[in-house]
Amino acid sequence: MQEEPNGKSKKSQRSGNVEELVQILDLMGDWLPKFLPELMKAFRELAFSEQAGREMGKAVAAFYHELLKTGIPQEDATAMTHTYMSTIQDTIKQVLSSRSFNLTTGSSRNSHE
Repeated sequence: MQEEPNGKSKKSQRSGNVEELVQILDLMGDWLPKFLPELMKAFRELAFSEQAGREMGKAVAAFYHELLKTGIPQEDATAMTHTYMSTIQDTIKQVLSSRSFNLTTGSSRNSHE
């Protein structure tokens, strides 16, 4: 087995890395359930706040104007901007409708109550 300058084999180093990862995941397993609901609540509030709407509008407008500045025809720039905005909206919807999000906020799409 090939030995590295520090005297450990590559296999030994990988094993140590795996053990470190397991320890980190164990810590995350304790931490995540406590803080994930608050993080997701904050994300939801940020995604739908007045300020978020303003910032999203600025981002979409900047995207559109950059397309025009680079010579993209207005019709194409409009279509590309629509796609860009739809992608942002779809991403937000996916995050907010994900099973993990619903479970952390106390609601579940799969609940049969």
